[in-house]
Amino acid sequence: QESGRITELDPDNNGEILWVAQAGDGLAASNGGFGGAFDGEHYFKPLPFRDGTGSLAAIRAADGSRAWYTEIEKPTDCVDPEARECSSANWSSASAVPGAVFTGSWNGVLRSYSAEDGSVLWEYPTKREFETVNGVRGFGGGIGGGAPTIVDGMIFLGSGYAILGGAPGNVLLAFGLD
Repeated sequence: QESGRITELDPDNNGEILWVAQAGDGLAASNGGFGGAFDGEHYFKPLPFRDGTGSLAAIRAADGSRAWYTEIEKPTDCVDPEARECSSANWSSASAVPGAVFTGSWNGVLRSYSAEDGSVLWEYPTKREFETVNGVRGFGGGIGGGAPTIVDGMIFLGSGYAILGGAPGNVLLAFGLD
């Protein structure tokens, strides 16, 4: 659910509830947060909070217990700290590959988290100007909605999610191993 509540159902037993868990320490913002990712052992749920912070939780699929929880503080370098885009809230869905989870935040930062312990492996600010392959002026913005797409070792991400007050932009970014 948008609030961060996760319910595991048994499809082979008429949808019997197996467990219910709350991913975050509090309820996520309404209209906030999109889908999680699953790596066969953990369900990873990104969360946005009303106070401008975000988090990512790893829930064990076997029993609904929380394996780890990583909070991302509100940015401190915003021109207007009260602006809606001055938020590290994870509005993007998550994607997972062996060993890592990816999600993006309202202020345009793509983060890679360790699937093992939730530590931030790296982060990349996308809310800036980019030189584009087609010569059109490109500017990244907030990240929200769909998850980063991962294909053949590349991560593809749209930056410029302006829905619900996010920062507009118009770029499709591609990240590789180099």
